[in-house]
Amino acid sequence: MAPVITLDPLSNAVLGSSAAVMALAAFLLIRRGFALLRGARVSRREPLLTRLVYDAVQSSPVDPQPLIQLSRSDRKLVRSILLRLALDLRGDTGEAISELYQHLGFLQQDLSRIRARRGSTRANAAADLGLIRPPQAVPALMKALTDGDVLVSQAAVWSLGQVGTP
Repeated sequence: MAPVITLDPLSNAVLGSSAAVMALAAFLLIRRGFALLRGARVSRREPLLTRLVYDAVQSSPVDPQPLIQLSRSDRKLVRSILLRLALDLRGDTGEAISELYQHLGFLQQDLSRIRARRGSTRANAAADLGLIRPPQAVPALMKALTDGDVLVSQAAVWSLGQVGTP
């Protein structure tokens, strides 16, 4: 006598679903492992790079030479260090941070990011320019005032206020 209901399609679906769940779990574990390795590297490299940034900013003419040949991930870390320092420091040190930011090419990156397609990218670039306060960014920030995205316009207004030009 032949079975009325066969469970082969159902068991195949269950096995396929469980394989997909296992593959997703493995992917998430691998991704978590890479994130932990990256975090460990950042925590190991940040004190050294902070020391290099302080030395470059404190030298009488700003000396970007030790920071120019860094790897891509180290340059991202240096950029975040400079932005955090610029948040708190003004005066001569703020100008030195701005000059170092420009020497390392981050100013040009922000000026190109302010023309990006995504509104959040444009707003972040405008906010970063406000933290660094470079006078060269005023034309791009003036153009960003008329941006269709409200966040970009608000960031441009704040940044222009931070730059402090008429």
